[in-house]
Amino acid sequence: MRQSYARAIPRAWRHTARLFEALGDAHRQRILLMFEPGEELTVGQIVGASTLSRSAVAHHLKVLREAGVLHAQKVGKEVWYRTDPQAVREVWRMMADSKRAAKEAPNSAYAHFANHKWAMAIDLNSCTGCSACIVACSAENNVAVVGKEQIARGRELMWLRLERYYEENADGTFDVRHVPMMCQQCGAAPCESVCPVYATYHNPEGLNAMIYNRCVGTRYCSNNCPYKVRAFNWYSYKFPAPLNWQLNPDVTVRDKGVMEKCTFCIQRIRVAKDTAKDENRKVRDGDVVTACAQTCPSKAIVFGDLMDPESEISKRVHSERGYKVLGDLNTYPSVTYLKKVTRGVPAA
Repeated sequence: MRQSYARAIPRAWRHTARLFEALGDAHRQRILLMFEPGEELTVGQIVGASTLSRSAVAHHLKVLREAGVLHAQKVGKEVWYRTDPQAVREVWRMMADSKRAAKEAPNSAYAHFANHKWAMAIDLNSCTGCSACIVACSAENNVAVVGKEQIARGRELMWLRLERYYEENADGTFDVRHVPMMCQQCGAAPCESVCPVYATYHNPEGLNAMIYNRCVGTRYCSNNCPYKVRAFNWYSYKFPAPLNWQLNPDVTVRDKGVMEKCTFCIQRIRVAKDTAKDENRKVRDGDVVTACAQTCPSKAIVFGDLMDPESEISKRVHSERGYKVLGDLNTYPSVTYLKKVTRGVPAA
């Protein structure tokens, strides 16, 4: 059965899977995220994250290049590989349609891939810094108000913060840049590898998820997060009446000693998927709208499925203005920021 299953897999997919299998279960999806459209990587980057030799990695990359999935460009002494967007979308599509094959070989490298890859794009040219997204996030996800004293101690619980950067212009005026910062849902999340009880993990749809009742509060994940977007519950915060009536019943109220963070409103994702299942259809673009995206008055925040090439998020992610925060760390964030456009200043 395994032999016939392997013959049914196209050559490019088969060799990609070999690369995943060489890395072990925890790294398979991280390597796949390296092959997202627009990403560049070298042989050395993959060797550093794998147990393969440089020659073995070079062989697999050569096969992917021959299959049209990768394009190579030599810059100095280093060869950089860039993915072909159309070919990679097809690979994602094939993996999404592999449920029947996964049942035949449940322990294969393809069994854990899902039908969605959730992502977010934030247009900094549209963001006005109104903080409506922060209020909506806190209300939707039952985030407690800790008070001035705890805020002064650096114990805020907000899942989303608004960073402001000031730049002085030549005429003496100041240009203010607003950057909404939440959990980046990294493909290679540094927080996941340090949790001793696996309370934070990577789910098949590309989300960095949390299991609250497993968390023991070591705060290692917060220390290892380069974006500093994780919050710790120092106390069991109360919601006195009538505030208890505004709690969202679809979201767990966290207790003392538990880490928490942005979840991309996973409760809304589940509702959209259940509704689509009841109506015997696939999840459409726009079915899932996070609380921050719903509330943003300038529509600067867009959320969607990258596995839908026609979705709005797919178009924004591949914009020439797009960039990832701290992209040099190779954490492969799922949040893309679109640069602010300034009149009279050429694009970087």
